[in-house]
Amino acid sequence: MIRFLFLIPVTILFLAAGCRPEPQKPDNLVQESVYTNLLAELYLTKNFVESVGLLEKEDSLQAIVFDHYDVTREQFEESHKFYQRQVPDQVARIDSVRNMLQRERSAMLEAENRANGY
Repeated sequence: MIRFLFLIPVTILFLAAGCRPEPQKPDNLVQESVYTNLLAELYLTKNFVESVGLLEKEDSLQAIVFDHYDVTREQFEESHKFYQRQVPDQVARIDSVRNMLQRERSAMLEAENRANGY
């Protein structure tokens, strides 16, 4: 019975989410391929900053990433909001980023093993 009562609000939430209007595309939308690369690099930046303990440098490192892609922080944030409202597509984008990072990690470990003679 409790499980059934839990399903009612969840069902209502999904129905309400499905009735929302299509998100409006920002004028300065970051191209999807650039967006996924940015997402990956921002993730790497965040992990680096946390692992090395340079939290006070995170904003300046992110600024370097944004400059590299010629995207402003505001432009990225607007695009991020737009892309996140497309849930199935955003899940696919995040999976793509995760796979890209895993391939990079594997390649780095392989190169390190070769350099060490393993």
